[in-house]
Amino acid sequence: MPHHDELHPDLKRLLDDAIDFACSAKKTTDFRFPFVLTATSSGKEHRVVVVADADDIARAGLEEARRRIACAPLEVLRYVIAYDGLLFSTTGKELPAFMFEAGQRDQDFAFVCYQRYRAEANTELVLIVDERGGFLRKEPNTLGSRPPEPRKPWWKRILG
Repeated sequence: MPHHDELHPDLKRLLDDAIDFACSAKKTTDFRFPFVLTATSSGKEHRVVVVADADDIARAGLEEARRRIACAPLEVLRYVIAYDGLLFSTTGKELPAFMFEAGQRDQDFAFVCYQRYRAEANTELVLIVDERGGFLRKEPNTLGSRPPEPRKPWWKRILG
């Protein structure tokens, strides 16, 4: 099982930022859309909420988020994809959790992590820590696995 000691300190910070943003998004919205948080070689962080026009918004948004990471430019060194999800206990009980895929350019794998939570009646979230430490598994790292897609000038992105 993956362990938090395997995370680079900068990736840990990015993951912490993603947890903070997921909490904020859950408190203020229903958090239906995945988001991508990236860090560049200059230290800048970028956050993109991924919206997909599909019957299954969450699944299509997650696929779009992974496509964006696969085509990320070379200056992107780290990423976290985040979405609201569910874990299931051994008895089948649903456990609400934020799900994260976190990776960096110099690793062959990405970490799949979670942060369980409980929503309180007053719209507060209580984060729950369990014995697994929030790590589920390792997945192949897709960061930069495909060449970057050509980017349209800003006026063509707005005007079509």
